[in-house]
Amino acid sequence: MKHCRYAIFFLLAYVIALIITAPAALIAWALPAQIQTAGAEGSLWSGSLRQLRWRQLDLQQLTWRWQWRYGLPTIRLTAQGNSGHGAVTLGWKDGWRLANGRWQISAQEALALIDASPPFSSAGELTLTLQQLHLDDAGCRRLQATLVWRDAALIMNHQRAIAGEPKLTFSCQPQRLLIALQEPHRLHAAGQGNIDRAGGYHFRMRLRVPADLPPQWRRLTELATRAGDNGQRFMEVSGRWATL
Repeated sequence: MKHCRYAIFFLLAYVIALIITAPAALIAWALPAQIQTAGAEGSLWSGSLRQLRWRQLDLQQLTWRWQWRYGLPTIRLTAQGNSGHGAVTLGWKDGWRLANGRWQISAQEALALIDASPPFSSAGELTLTLQQLHLDDAGCRRLQATLVWRDAALIMNHQRAIAGEPKLTFSCQPQRLLIALQEPHRLHAAGQGNIDRAGGYHFRMRLRVPADLPPQWRRLTELATRAGDNGQRFMEVSGRWATL
């Protein structure tokens, strides 16, 4: 019986070794038809996919490497795209966990990823930093993330509205995403909002209109907000996204 257990153990170890050293091309072969790739390198344990395309996503390279964290397996994903680059660690412990994530993309390239044609363009660079995200069957257990828009600006009809450096901070409740906005330098803006799992959203904010804001942007700001004391403007919106 003892020899049988040893045989089963070594057979299992051999099968695991075969799996983790299997060529990464197996992943490319198993991808759905709508996900296209130019090829794969490495193994299932540590490898990469080249020229990965899916809908609006276009990556020059996606690499992965399995590793151990707190005695449990995790996978480190690194992506290099035509419109940005970043990395994140994915793990499993009491649900799904993401940690140490970072993605950079220009504001205009991010705007191009949206299935819409807004009447303006944008400038600056977006940096999304994900400290940690924990999801389980009940929903979102923990989220710490920030999105910073450096050298922020919107351009419409050759009028450039400089927006400073807005920062969004993300947290969560089990069925709700919580968002806080700050921009203390240019717009002196602050706001709070949330989006629930059913697509309902509510957001409110206050700001000051800069004296040098272009006329067209000033009119739009005044239409979208209401006047308050000491030159402040207030905005509050709520509704439901049908796509969620």
